[in-house]
Amino acid sequence: MTDPIEFARAGVLDPRGLMPGDDPAFLAVGVLVSIDTAQNRVVVAVNGSSGTRMSFIDGVYTVGQTVYVMRNPFDGGRSVMCLGPTRSAPMSVVGKITAVDAGNNRATVTVVGGSFVLPYIPLTTFAVGNEVYVLREPQFGGQPTLILGPCNVPPPPPAPALDDPAPVPPPSPPAEFETVSTTILPSSTGTYRDDRGAWDRWNTTRYGGRSTLYQGASPPWSSEGPFIGLACYGNQVKNLGATSIGSIEVLLRGAGLSLASYPSITVKGSPHGSRPAGSPSSSGDTATGSPGKSSAVWVSLPSTVRSAFLSGSVKGLVLTGLGYNAVRGTSAADGMALKITYTCPA
Repeated sequence: MTDPIEFARAGVLDPRGLMPGDDPAFLAVGVLVSIDTAQNRVVVAVNGSSGTRMSFIDGVYTVGQTVYVMRNPFDGGRSVMCLGPTRSAPMSVVGKITAVDAGNNRATVTVVGGSFVLPYIPLTTFAVGNEVYVLREPQFGGQPTLILGPCNVPPPPPAPALDDPAPVPPPSPPAEFETVSTTILPSSTGTYRDDRGAWDRWNTTRYGGRSTLYQGASPPWSSEGPFIGLACYGNQVKNLGATSIGSIEVLLRGAGLSLASYPSITVKGSPHGSRPAGSPSSSGDTATGSPGKSSAVWVSLPSTVRSAFLSGSVKGLVLTGLGYNAVRGTSAADGMALKITYTCPA
């Protein structure tokens, strides 16, 4: 079958495209993990991943620094090319000589966190301990390639006279990362009723209505349920572009049930960024809080759940407690809100 029309009919030429809920952005920011100059490849960690191998555009890179990454939305958002560092770096840096091979016009230099044997132009004499300027080659990702010459650091300026005003210190360099706090609200909330195999079939006209999240096998006075509440956030956390997340707290606001006692609310991470057709799934570590009848409490999510939100494998929270209780969802302005503190490129 060689006819292009026949290929198209068979679906061979169709791009895979984005899966529902995937991030459509062409550009992402990642952290450079390693450089392979021989293969013209780098490894970049994007959105908390362990690292993806890809080719790179010529530039002066430094391991551990942030870089721009091009993504292909027609292939599920796969990272395909490192476009360069988010902040430019100088082509020449200062290193220190640790050994000299004068017969071959080479010296061993400690520079940019490593030790390199580099050639030098034989116009001067070098000795161990000398500081020298070293050229970094963009074609090899910023690898040191040549000793340019000695680094003659000028002596410090003389101390000002007593009548002169004290010198003003230079401003500190800008931080490469900043810490940000934000609040994210769920896009949808509700409860799956297992005995009915359906959503939002319990107390639909009171206690916050259909958006309220319930948990537990059944109320003490009936045999209904069990109930599984779900709050969906989609890719809102992943799309923050965070390099790390320091904390996530979820607000549990009591729905006002008239109970003799109020069991703790238990939440667990869920892969659902939107409501599934059937019962919602969940996995991993849990967090608990006791909001009471109508009070509200902020509950900290464990580090494993924060990391899963960062990578996008968790997009929602499920109520998994066994005791019958409920909290407000989108019917309250702050129901199931996430308060997040995270780090991102400045």
